[in-house]
Amino acid sequence: MKHFLPLLILVLIVIGCLLLVDKLTVERLRENRLQHLQTLLSAALDNSVQGPVDGDLITISEPQLTGANNLLYIYRQRSGGTITAIALYPVVARGYRRPIELAVGISADNRITGVRVIDQDETPGLGDRVDQSRSDWLQQFTGVALEAMQPGDWAVSHDQGKFDALSGATITSRGVINAVHKTAEIHAIRKETFYSYNVSP
Repeated sequence: MKHFLPLLILVLIVIGCLLLVDKLTVERLRENRLQHLQTLLSAALDNSVQGPVDGDLITISEPQLTGANNLLYIYRQRSGGTITAIALYPVVARGYRRPIELAVGISADNRITGVRVIDQDETPGLGDRVDQSRSDWLQQFTGVALEAMQPGDWAVSHDQGKFDALSGATITSRGVINAVHKTAEIHAIRKETFYSYNVSP
């Protein structure tokens, strides 16, 4: 029996090392994933904030924006300890081929700071121009304030709205406009929750 004791101790040590390595690997992957997500979300925020800027990432259930099965990631940009803007992902917009995933940035005064496409599968040469890498169509949302718009303004111009449509991609255009509008409305309603939510240690 005593001959097996050193072997047993060695096996336990090896198992302990493997479990530790696995835990560290999972934590590193999670940190890398969150860092990448934070980078994507910060691209939708206002970069004109003066002074040091930092932020944190929280998750909240918000099916009106994400669908029933997804959590909403919210990156909160801070300057001097005060939240100046947040970016929300995934905001799901109706697309022509399948849903489009957006990141939408909104300032504390409910002004759109930026919209970025994170994932889309729209028709090449038509709806895919919604992507910021293919056109500047999303730029027309930057600076738009919810309070300055009537509900009917959140539409493409040939529906008597304030936004240009992508040529040949009206469904895509309408879907994104509606999603950005909904995000601004929910931000106005749930701002206190989004801004006061504590990050778990």
